[in-house]
Amino acid sequence: MHQLIHLVFFLAGFAALIFETLWFRQAGLALGNSVWSTTLVLSSFMGGLALGNALVLRFGGRLVRPIFSYAVLETLIAVSGLLIVVILPMTGAWLSPLFGLLLDSPAVLNLVRLAIAFIILMIPATAMGATLPVLVMAMSRRDDNYGRVLGRLYGVNTLGATAGVLVTELYLVRWLGTYGAAVTAALTGLTAVILALLVRKRLYGNSKTEPAVFGDDTPHHHGPVSQGGKRYLLAAFLAGAAMLGLEVLWFRFLLLFQPGTSLVFAVMLATVLGGIASGGIIGAWLYARHVSIHRHIRPIAGISALMITLSYLIFPWVQSEWLPDYGSTGYQHGFTAAAIILMLPVSLASGVLFTAIGRALKAITGDGIRTTAWLTLANTTGAMFGAMLAGFALLPALGIENSLFAMLAMFGFLALLVPGAGAGQPGRRFARGSLVISIFVVSTALFPFGQMKIDFLGDAITKRFPGADIVAAREGLTETAVYLEYRKYDQPYFYRLITNSYSMSTTNEQATRYMKLFVYLPVALGNHPENALLISYGVGNTAKALTATSGLKSIDVVDISRDIMELGKVVFTEPQQNPLNDARVKVHVEDGRFFLQVTDTKYDLITAEPPPPTVAGIVNLYTREYFELIHARLNAGGITSYWLPGHSLEADAAKAIIGAFCAVFEDCSLWSGAGLDWILLGSRDAPGGQGLQSFSQQWNDPVVADELRAIGVETPAQLGSLFMADSEDLKQLSADVQPVTDAFPYRILLPYTAGRGLPPLYAWLLDTDRAARRFADSAFIRRHWPAELMAATPPYFPLQRLINQKHLPGLGRDPHPMDTLRSVLAETPLESLPLWLMGSNYREQGLIEQVRTDPRYAQEYEWGMARRDIAERRFAEAMRRLDRLKENAGPAGRMQLDRLYDIAEDLNR
Repeated sequence: MHQLIHLVFFLAGFAALIFETLWFRQAGLALGNSVWSTTLVLSSFMGGLALGNALVLRFGGRLVRPIFSYAVLETLIAVSGLLIVVILPMTGAWLSPLFGLLLDSPAVLNLVRLAIAFIILMIPATAMGATLPVLVMAMSRRDDNYGRVLGRLYGVNTLGATAGVLVTELYLVRWLGTYGAAVTAALTGLTAVILALLVRKRLYGNSKTEPAVFGDDTPHHHGPVSQGGKRYLLAAFLAGAAMLGLEVLWFRFLLLFQPGTSLVFAVMLATVLGGIASGGIIGAWLYARHVSIHRHIRPIAGISALMITLSYLIFPWVQSEWLPDYGSTGYQHGFTAAAIILMLPVSLASGVLFTAIGRALKAITGDGIRTTAWLTLANTTGAMFGAMLAGFALLPALGIENSLFAMLAMFGFLALLVPGAGAGQPGRRFARGSLVISIFVVSTALFPFGQMKIDFLGDAITKRFPGADIVAAREGLTETAVYLEYRKYDQPYFYRLITNSYSMSTTNEQATRYMKLFVYLPVALGNHPENALLISYGVGNTAKALTATSGLKSIDVVDISRDIMELGKVVFTEPQQNPLNDARVKVHVEDGRFFLQVTDTKYDLITAEPPPPTVAGIVNLYTREYFELIHARLNAGGITSYWLPGHSLEADAAKAIIGAFCAVFEDCSLWSGAGLDWILLGSRDAPGGQGLQSFSQQWNDPVVADELRAIGVETPAQLGSLFMADSEDLKQLSADVQPVTDAFPYRILLPYTAGRGLPPLYAWLLDTDRAARRFADSAFIRRHWPAELMAATPPYFPLQRLINQKHLPGLGRDPHPMDTLRSVLAETPLESLPLWLMGSNYREQGLIEQVRTDPRYAQEYEWGMARRDIAERRFAEAMRRLDRLKENAGPAGRMQLDRLYDIAEDLNR
């Protein structure tokens, strides 16, 4: 019967973690995925657990049927948990008018979110909080070894939670969707209820009471806890705070080595939970052998602190042994091993510590249910405090490394706080105390201060991105952000933004091209947009294109991270250059989906480039329901451009996103940005029919025209060569997959791996001959493309093939590059493409002009200007420069110069 009760609590833990995972996912849809809203939901959940324990403290003495009461609690969890999964997304829609009123008052908005989350989660969270004390009471009536009872129940419940985390991530949501997973959790919980009732029936028959066999576990008093008991309760509080604080810090630290996909988070959480579960079971095993581990709480706390130091100290070795080649085959297995080495020892000690503190408290209070309720109340409250302390205070103020040391110090304070072991000679007690002090001295002495900056924010990043220097780093609320600077001619050439371990964005020529096309493409096709919304700021390329568009009167910029936007000063060194300082721009630090859900503003243009959907939580920004929100926030005739990161998606995943987009936007179309960075375009019944003058307006604006030339879209006709497919094509190619929805987010599966070759779908989309034929036949193009440009556009499609080859080397190389260069120079007016074919670009040309008088770069200046002269058809000047360069060139360089000279001489005739 005892083993069956353990199975019951294992199933309960399994169901609980499925529910918790789904509640947090659904809460993200309703309340946003910002760090504030996520923490508030966590706090609400923890608050519910604490309330459950408080209610047991108040009314637990009246329980005469604890197993039956437990079955009632689990039934409440199953029924209310399932209902919450269903109603949470609806709640966001119902309350959006209220949220919209508070959008400019974030403090009040967060209080409202907290209240709503607490009210919604109160019933199941409160019931969950009460289950452990109630079941401990039931088991203690059959087993008078409280330490064994507590450790086993706590351990098997957490072990079930571990299984729930992994099964939910790997199978349930993927196979059954959100609601199918919720039904599975409810059925699992109800199975636990049935088994619990069967156990009760076997033990007590139809009796209305459940009498004790060993001793009397009925509370003997309800008075205040003694002074010694309060010290143990504070120790339980600190243990919970330290463990949840460490979890926050460990997760942030490990994300420096692996992008934060939902699977990665599941692996990390399962490691922590598995360690805690094992610790509880070990504690139970020790108490079964009458080992009074509660007499050794101080050494256990000391060992926990030492494990923090040692696991962090050896991590450079772990990195070199288990994480040698970022992104290589088997890297995920190495990451799992690294996570276990870092987190498992302290997590295991935490499980033992929880059991030991509980047993020590039981010796003071005298009854199991009251002890367990006090213990879990203190521990849960501490966990809530620790998560908030680490995330909102320590990380931004101290960084990961110093925050880890703060958690080490918290274990030290815990050891000083608890009463010392009473048994033994004074000399022995002194020896034990000296041992604990020695452990903390060693932990502090060995702690590797400075290792983060040198090994993890230094060498590790620069090895992955050679040729770059770190110019800014910030361990902020939502991510660890690093800016890398690449230099050329001793000047900044471009920047790369790294968030955690992911190269999020860059200002190089390729990225700048597609990010600015998010604006310039829809502006050309739109009807003079006046207000715009940008979701996700990145490095500011798209925002800069918006502020360069003079016709826009207002621009809203929404990003989840204030730190990312503030770090944009690295790119825009002068305040007047920074797009966020433009008088038309209004910044909102908020989740993009939540903002769309609650704002009542409508826009002529909405553009977005969130992180890839494989990053945890980001899939909410690629579902059909999300695209419906965008559609609802567009004015009549408004247009949206959206990033489709082909390099981050398998073909079926790309189809699933395309299917979701085209299910909302009937006139959807796909356009080339750069390489596998593509642009989905859709509108709210945009009429089309623009004349040539309106369509070409951007090329007549001196600021935008220079930008368009720099990104290689130099004429209005050339813009059409970016066309890849219209709605008819897209709906046909995505017909064999189901679209991504909120209920089935894992229709986006694994990321695309470049080493396996280009998927046939991608090769089909990148076929410019096919695209040219489709351009000529497309009803969408006929509606939106000026008739005067229809004949002028097709010749640019072969040139687009060259641009694709430049940005995607896997497409193959031009076997006759000099003949191609000659042809482009002779037959087109383009300047950027010839520069690209010669290995330069206008960004580099700007740097070359700055070193005109610097003797260190005399040769580089002549070579750069020669290429520019050729691109801009100043062939005579180019020939003179090439002649001068030949004087100091080696055989290989002279051969290249001779070829360019021949082209310039031939075209100069």
